Amino acid sequence: MRNRTVLIISYYWPSSGGGGVQRWLKFAKYLPQNNWNVHVLVPKNADYPSYDPSLEKDIPNSVTVHKCRIWEPYNLFRVFTNREKGSKVNAGQFFDVGKQSLKDKIALWIRGNFLIPDPRVFWKYFAYKKGKKLIPSINPDIIITTGPPHSVHLIGLAIKKRFNLPWIADFRDPWSQLDILEKCYSSRLAIGMQKRLESKVLRSADTVLTVSSTWGAELTELGSVRTEVITNGFDQEDFKNYESKRNEKFRIVHTGIITSLRNPEAFWETLNEICAENELFRDKLDLFFIGNLDPGVKNSVTQYRYLANKFNYSGYVTHDKVICEYETSELLLVLLNKSKNALGHIPGKIFEYLATNKPILALGPTQGDAAKIIGNHGATCDFDDKNAIKQYVLKVWENYIKKENYTFDSAMKYSRQNLTKELSGIMQDML
Repeated sequence: MRNRTVLIISYYWPSSGGGGVQRWLKFAKYLPQNNWNVHVLVPKNADYPSYDPSLEKDIPNSVTVHKCRIWEPYNLFRVFTNREKGSKVNAGQFFDVGKQSLKDKIALWIRGNFLIPDPRVFWKYFAYKKGKKLIPSINPDIIITTGPPHSVHLIGLAIKKRFNLPWIADFRDPWSQLDILEKCYSSRLAIGMQKRLESKVLRSADTVLTVSSTWGAELTELGSVRTEVITNGFDQEDFKNYESKRNEKFRIVHTGIITSLRNPEAFWETLNEICAENELFRDKLDLFFIGNLDPGVKNSVTQYRYLANKFNYSGYVTHDKVICEYETSELLLVLLNKSKNALGHIPGKIFEYLATNKPILALGPTQGDAAKIIGNHGATCDFDDKNAIKQYVLKVWENYIKKENYTFDSAMKYSRQNLTKELSGIMQDML
């Protein structure tokens, strides 16, 4: 079979860190093994909320990366809100209404009502111009755009109209139904504009791809002609040196962003209650959080008598170091947003958690897609169900004391290699 050519257009790309970069970085890594020549169009000098140079090792020499300039409004945001030049901007950390200054509220209002669909919308003009020159030279068989930021899909829409190439629009998160829009004081007019742009993309793309069955059904209802679901996953190569170890402490680990939308008050209360009842648990407990953390969340934890000196926070660390931190964990924590689209939310970290062979506790909808993925690898409890949370924490604690090993179902169907084969099959079918 002769090699086909694909052009992937993505805002997130190494040296960007965080979960958003890994889905298409890993697809690009393994598509060449499935008879695809891969070209990627990304922004030059983008204003990413986090950086992880260690991910650059996953870009194979066979992948050709094209870059073009981008203008983003975040320097203006920093000046307006009196933030330091070069400080990282993560919109989710400004949603705690109690912590917002008047300038923060004004900035979020501008984002919600004028920067439509999102603050990266200005890249559309530079990327489309680059794409018009690029496409005749590489002659792609198919183009792929991935959002958020969903403004990337507007680049795909423009290229589709100009060249009529088969197009996959990948939705890693919802668009018009994204919970963030509600926190940006978006008007009904602004939401209407979001919906109209979203509808154009859904009806124009040859295939709409997303990460969960619930979101797939919602996108079909919103107008997608053909919807496919491929979840996120884990890369076996990332775990080639992984070794599960016993820790002297009962270590509960969470990786990734925690905003006020995910602050698990019932979880903190439950842990504090167990500490009060069980002296050994109190002595052994260790809470370790990796990633960007809303200051209000840390304050929420430390107000509890027995948790104040149990809370350890590393800030953002590179992905390879995250894998090392899994080794000494005893329980891995997943927090879903308390929002209407949480049913379809499957955080990418879940798949790496599965690969660790460690127990998982997720707080969110018990009937959601994430709960189905976790299965017997752990438990999913409603955010405020203190009784269920307590029962599972104590179950894992008991196994820890007895030094019992865990036996879980194989997670290999979620390997990046297998998921890329699924993607290649969809692409071949489109052609």
